[in-house]
Amino acid sequence: MEITKEECAKCGACCAVAAIGMNCRVVLLPGDAERLTEEEQKWLVDRGHRKAIGLKENDEGEKVCLALEGTIGTDAGCSVHDRKPRLCVEAKMGSSECLQARKRYEL
Repeated sequence: MEITKEECAKCGACCAVAAIGMNCRVVLLPGDAERLTEEEQKWLVDRGHRKAIGLKENDEGEKVCLALEGTIGTDAGCSVHDRKPRLCVEAKMGSSECLQARKRYEL
């Protein structure tokens, strides 16, 4: 299945599945935390030798990335999009991980 950039931009399934399906957080790579604002850095939690973006509950009671805004599949977005961690930047639209995340939300 091919995903358009427009569909990807409002999807957000990967931001939720990273927190839900894999039961982990977005771990930051060197330099990622420094790009976040002082307020956003308050979201960070220790994950051993690295920091990660914390989790919150969405309206459905599922744990999702703190930077995820809106509703998955309709108007989701990333509040730190222009400063997002490199692991998120490297996520590939239409990859097997992307398609699995979308399937979880029946998108």
